[in-house]
Amino acid sequence: MTTSLTTLFNNSKQQLFTVSMDCFCIHSCNSIALKYLAKSLDEIKGLPIDEFFTINLNKKDIILNELETLGIYHTIDKASNRSISATLINHDGNREILIRVEVDSETETDKSREVILDENVAGYCRIDTELKLLDCNNTLAIQLGYKYKEDLINKSIGFILSEKEDISYLIKTIAKQKKIKNIELRLRDKLGKDQICLANIILEKDDAGNNIAISFTIIDISERVEFENRIKQSEERFRLLSNVAIEGIVFLDKREIIDSNEQFIELIGHANHQDIIGRNIIEFIDNTELLKINSPKNTFQQKRNEVVAKKRDGTIMLLEASSGKIHQQGKEIDVLLFYEITQRKKTEIALEQSTERYKSLVENSPNGIFILVNNQIKFVNNAGIELLEYEVEDDLYNIEFKDFVDEEFRESVDRDLLETREGGDLEYKEIQMQTSKKRHINIGIQASLTIFNNKPAVQVTIVDLTTQLELREERIRNKIAEEINITLTEEIEQHKQTQEKLQVAQKFTRNIIESSIDMIIAVNKDNKITEFNKAAIDQFGYVLEDVLGKDVSVLYVDKKEYQRVSTSVNDKGIFTGEITNRRKNGETFVSLLSSSIIKNPKGGIQGSMGVSRDITERKIIEQQVKDSLKEKEVLLQEVHHRVKNNLQVISSILSLQSNYVKDEKTLEILAESQNRIKSMSYIHETLYQTTDFSSIEFSNYLNTLASNLIHSYSYSGGTVKLRTDYDEIYLTIDQAIPCGLIVNEIVSNAMKHAFEGKDGDVYLSIKESQGKIHLRVADNGKGLPKDFKYEESDSLGMQLVYSLIDQLDASLELKADKGTDFLITFDKS
Repeated sequence: MTTSLTTLFNNSKQQLFTVSMDCFCIHSCNSIALKYLAKSLDEIKGLPIDEFFTINLNKKDIILNELETLGIYHTIDKASNRSISATLINHDGNREILIRVEVDSETETDKSREVILDENVAGYCRIDTELKLLDCNNTLAIQLGYKYKEDLINKSIGFILSEKEDISYLIKTIAKQKKIKNIELRLRDKLGKDQICLANIILEKDDAGNNIAISFTIIDISERVEFENRIKQSEERFRLLSNVAIEGIVFLDKREIIDSNEQFIELIGHANHQDIIGRNIIEFIDNTELLKINSPKNTFQQKRNEVVAKKRDGTIMLLEASSGKIHQQGKEIDVLLFYEITQRKKTEIALEQSTERYKSLVENSPNGIFILVNNQIKFVNNAGIELLEYEVEDDLYNIEFKDFVDEEFRESVDRDLLETREGGDLEYKEIQMQTSKKRHINIGIQASLTIFNNKPAVQVTIVDLTTQLELREERIRNKIAEEINITLTEEIEQHKQTQEKLQVAQKFTRNIIESSIDMIIAVNKDNKITEFNKAAIDQFGYVLEDVLGKDVSVLYVDKKEYQRVSTSVNDKGIFTGEITNRRKNGETFVSLLSSSIIKNPKGGIQGSMGVSRDITERKIIEQQVKDSLKEKEVLLQEVHHRVKNNLQVISSILSLQSNYVKDEKTLEILAESQNRIKSMSYIHETLYQTTDFSSIEFSNYLNTLASNLIHSYSYSGGTVKLRTDYDEIYLTIDQAIPCGLIVNEIVSNAMKHAFEGKDGDVYLSIKESQGKIHLRVADNGKGLPKDFKYEESDSLGMQLVYSLIDQLDASLELKADKGTDFLITFDKS
């Protein structure tokens, strides 16, 4: 008999009996019961309780149902007017019934039952056949927003039932089934709001078999249902997001395809999900290629890998792939992302071949060829180096091209290069340039748009006109007399044509600015607006006359931000970044601004020009993505928190159970089970406290676990010290839990058997080397027997250790000559 039951038997003034659940036969009783019956325990042991008191054992099923549902059963011994109550207990490891018999009136018994019901955490109510509430507890009243249970008693059950509940259907169901367990029921609280509840319902009958009442036990599960709905909504949003992605996405459970988006099905040439669900991913991607994209963490790789795959019809394709891991329904799921790049790779190869041919042509060209990025020389061929009288290409690198153009041509060349960068065609023209030796040369120049190092660039081709001009001047001198009038006429006509071309170029530049979808705004050196294109007018809501000549700061929300842009442009010559603008009507929007200084042909600052685009919508989308990721992170954190709480509840249950157990062996088993559960709980607690749910810093966890184990064993014979040597190592939860359990078993075993009342040391280390984890647990105790074989050991702890080593696919080295030394080695995942 347990200590608590013995205390109750010795101190109670009531008659107490323990009876079996199957036949209600007496197992034991207290001295008051024996005195009342005037019999010894041997005389009554094994006899049914109804031989001494009025308990209708024909209603045994009804009694057991009420005990299971409400936790208590009451009746009256009519012959002696004694109150009889029954409750379930655990006695010597078995479930039994505790019977209390007392000389109380029926009213006092009802009061005792009322106290028990009011202290119950579940709501309780009882209705008659007319659907009127006969009784309820305060828990139900408070749950529905009422202060006292009297606010509900004697009212119709419809008073608290939701309009969505069909009471007639409920009554018909209970009449057929006699009892209903775990049914969802909607109740209406005082404010008229529906509550979703879980209910157990029992139909009560009298001895004649007539229906007399219906009892309800009710628990509010509204919060749990709401949480489950939020999880479902989150999963649906995730499904929608994957189906609008441009990549093919596939979800794997140990390489078995469990789901995918439509893009992946189309990518591999199948028609629907049924064609691929349940198949192995290596049917489409070779195992060697698959290993290239396996990711050890729950975050997707930034670097994409190129892999070879095949379609349903056997066609080979080249994919760009990345991978990651997510947690779904308690399992770790692999996620692979694919994007087909077959055509792109063909184009890249063709481009490389074309580039080589182009390079050969450029290097052997007799004309000077220059590649400009932002007007700076990034490449020049040998002819260009010789033309400008330099020794090597490096002498010209990053020099402004216009620095070699005579001042009278610089503005024209600058304008032409700008037009070329914006997609225009620059016709051939002749200008003068200066060499490194300040020698003026006449050249013909032509420019076109190109690509250099994956950036837009301008290719400038220069022809040396020195010889041609000398020949031309000689011819002019020979014919100057007779052709002077013709020459003058031609010069006038040529000047007119040049003016017309200039006007056309200016008009073309104006059309480019006005047709741009981006806002283009120019200011003078006093920051007064001089240019405001159509896109800017539409975006800001001003008419051109409203802003020309106004300070550009009128377009900014924050004057400090305006000052930051101005300072950057003045000091660095350029600004690129996000700013907040204000429209004419006061509305604000976020734009991406790129601004740079405008200089005149002499290098003087004329002002600056900015090109910007409204990115408000993009910022909203970015925030939505961040919010979605934060929501999933919170959900993962809550999962680990709840797992940790559940494990702690189990540990507490085992601790409470230990209070009812006297057998030392059983207590030892319960303590060992608690330690195992705590080792797993520490893992989830650590994951809950971190932002990285894919791995855990194992050395801190290991130190806490070992210290708690040594402290938990009441080792009074000597002092045991923990000696440690740790690397900072991160393990996945799949490896951390088995490792924690292994350390738990070995350290526990050492504390129980290794030292025999003497001082000792426990050694614990974890190291990482060449992708392998080395976990060592040792002690300097008495060691293992010489004939010890773990495979023949009947110790649950040792069998668990070797089972977990197999789970880790690890190797074990065991030394037992000086103490015991376990070295476990496995690959880090």
